[in-house]
Amino acid sequence: MRKVGFTFSTPEYIHKENVQLTFEPFIQLNKTWLGNNTFNFLNQEFKFESEIDWNYSKNGKLWTYNINYFEFLMQDELSEQEGKLLIDNYINSKDKLIDGLESFPTSLRLINWIKFLLKHQIKEEKIDRFIHKDAYRLFHNPEYHLLGNHLLENGFGLYFAANYLNDKRLYKKAKSILSAELKEQILDDGAHFELSTMYHQHMLFRVLDCYQLASSIEILGSELKALFQRSAEVMLSWLQNMTFTNGETPLFNDSAKGIAPSSNQLFDYAKYLNISFEFILLKDSGYRRYNFGKLEFIVDAGNIGPDYIPGHAHADSFNFVLNYDNKPILVDTGTSTYEIGDKRQKERSTISHNTVVVNDENSSKVWAGFRVGRRAKTILQIDNDSTVKASHDGYKNFGIIHERKFEIKENSLYIEDVLKGDLNNIISSKAYFHFHPGCEISLDYNSISINENIKIDFQGVVNLTLQKYEFAEYWNQSTSSDVLIVEFKQQLKTIISEI
Repeated sequence: MRKVGFTFSTPEYIHKENVQLTFEPFIQLNKTWLGNNTFNFLNQEFKFESEIDWNYSKNGKLWTYNINYFEFLMQDELSEQEGKLLIDNYINSKDKLIDGLESFPTSLRLINWIKFLLKHQIKEEKIDRFIHKDAYRLFHNPEYHLLGNHLLENGFGLYFAANYLNDKRLYKKAKSILSAELKEQILDDGAHFELSTMYHQHMLFRVLDCYQLASSIEILGSELKALFQRSAEVMLSWLQNMTFTNGETPLFNDSAKGIAPSSNQLFDYAKYLNISFEFILLKDSGYRRYNFGKLEFIVDAGNIGPDYIPGHAHADSFNFVLNYDNKPILVDTGTSTYEIGDKRQKERSTISHNTVVVNDENSSKVWAGFRVGRRAKTILQIDNDSTVKASHDGYKNFGIIHERKFEIKENSLYIEDVLKGDLNNIISSKAYFHFHPGCEISLDYNSISINENIKIDFQGVVNLTLQKYEFAEYWNQSTSSDVLIVEFKQQLKTIISEI
């Protein structure tokens, strides 16, 4: 059996009588504990016939992480007695734990155990000693080598543990991480800087939880409460901008439905906490949103994410999604797996997004599951209420610059793609349009109609081909749908209008 070794000094656990903290879990995520030693994470159900194996790995690393998060403690259907038995089982398995000792699952487990204990006002020294040991292992092993959402989760976990244990040393570490990372990771327009709607929702959920805990009684100081409130306000604004009228969000970058709290759950939680927010225009994240008539669309006109941590980024420069009459029409193809392989590679590739592919190459070189080599750099040229125009150099190895303009005029959406540079190096250029499985499509000579109410006309077409792709709306699940591939030479005009 592989071992995980952590060498550090842990101060002796000292029981302290604290001012009583309270916490009321407001958001319930998916039902993952099914009873009778059965769990369902990431749409993969498994029953342990005898003892629960907290290191179970046959469904992949992320499944193993999930069972160690203990988010199932927040299920309404799970009783206090059941939750307590699961915690006791875990503690009794302490000498066998492997993945659960890592800093990321430890962070989430600290949060979820403490929320459960506060909800039910459980106070047991055996559990508190385990939390104390978890917290100090995390204290000595924050994920500075990974940064991003991992390091933020470390800070959130330490913050919960510090207040629960009334531990000034833990609090100082939590404050150091959260003060720096919330400033670094939350952009001025409110986006979490990894530019995934799913991870943004996760991080906002944590900020709201921390604000609730701070509002209960922050034993060790009130400085972070104001930081949580400011962070929540701008993050709520960005989420509102990125949420369609039907309550859904696009699956930009690493995103899937059913993993993070929904936008409406988070808006309701903020209202419960009496947090309001002002509207902030989309800017730093690179996303732009436009509504006209029954059409709503969101454009990615920015860079792929922070240069030093692009692990959840896709090669999706100038991707866009579109709804009509509260129904999805053009969609991001989603993320179904983090397991390294052909499926992961394809889901991150440019051909899986609504944009242009030159010479069958990716606009940014995504590889090895969470790596990005050469990155497309975007230059914004026009940015106003009706038009966004930008160029990127993702095909500069061919001497080609891709320029794309989105413009609302005459009650239609006009998209103009232009390839500039050494045109002799272009072997092929194709624009991809991925349709939601609910779309009925009729292909004509140089146009296509969808659901008999949307028409897309093309100018500059060499060939139109309708093929199939796998729409990964949920983890470990996919649905076959249609993708339109439009071949062109140097310039393509696309006009989307209501019939």
